[in-house]
Amino acid sequence: MNSMAQIPNVVVARERPAREAGFVMPFVLLMIAGLSLIAAAAFATVSRAAAVMQALDDSAAADTALASAEAQSTFAFLTARPAPQGFDLVGGVPLLDGLSDPDVAGAAPPISSLFWRADGAIKRIPAGSREVIVQLRDAAGLFPLRTASEDDMARFFSLLGMSPDDAERMAARVGDYQDADNIRRFKGAERADYRLFDRDPPANAPLRAPDELGRVAGMVAAAPPLFWQDLADLATIEPGTLMRYAAPPPLAPFAVSRTADPGDIDAIAASADIPSGRARFLLTVSEGPEPGSRVRLRAVDIRRPFALSQAPMQRYWVSERTRDFDPRIDNRSDGVPVLDAGAARVPQ
Repeated sequence: MNSMAQIPNVVVARERPAREAGFVMPFVLLMIAGLSLIAAAAFATVSRAAAVMQALDDSAAADTALASAEAQSTFAFLTARPAPQGFDLVGGVPLLDGLSDPDVAGAAPPISSLFWRADGAIKRIPAGSREVIVQLRDAAGLFPLRTASEDDMARFFSLLGMSPDDAERMAARVGDYQDADNIRRFKGAERADYRLFDRDPPANAPLRAPDELGRVAGMVAAAPPLFWQDLADLATIEPGTLMRYAAPPPLAPFAVSRTADPGDIDAIAASADIPSGRARFLLTVSEGPEPGSRVRLRAVDIRRPFALSQAPMQRYWVSERTRDFDPRIDNRSDGVPVLDAGAARVPQ
């Protein structure tokens, strides 16, 4: 009887560890899941920090490469001898090579590593761990915002995507913004109009930079998408004649071979295709070492004095931007800014 009475106690003693094991197992699994989440979060944080550090290193390498390539290009430009449609690199710049074909087909000087065409030709410059593509264009091949006629200004704005009415109105307002009088042109805007809309008055002076057009009344509202980038690529505030040999394809209709006055210095230079001494450099570099990395572009204008001993060179920052790698553009042999017909420029 005593042995039979102890049977329930033995059964109870055997069942208790099984219940305790069933409680501990979910707890252990929960702890493992929590630790896994913490480890995953820590790994993600470290990965993001590593990615940020790598991006900073790539950006610093791109900055260094751009600065080095710009310095080498500027030195080559300042010490070169002007020649028809380009520059003879008389000092011999061995790092400048890989000259591209010209933008405009026709008779051209022979291609040489010691001759740099000023019509958008490129050279490739090794700079540290990067290779920088440098495009040289005579600034006389860009649209002259200061000296263009009102009709040409309207045609230029239409080329950049403005509607015909907006292009005519903005061309008149740009003329009023730059001229010294307060007489309002047809479709233009003068001091009283700016005061009416509580805006700063017009400068009544030549433009100091292309993006100063943003101060012209109504320009920001009338500008279509991509207008400001196309403006930076294709326009300049430098006065003078738009020379045909240096003009990119979109500006060919505006180019002339000589000015009205045959004795003018611009006419003499235009007839001989001698560079104007004002250069637009477009520098392109990959931000990362991997193929297909984002691309950084910097545009600067360099003004070359008649004699470096009498006046220093002048540098003007134009623009700097980054974009995704595009094989249609980055694999081109010239790098000319081309107005993509498929891009939306006119506001819908």
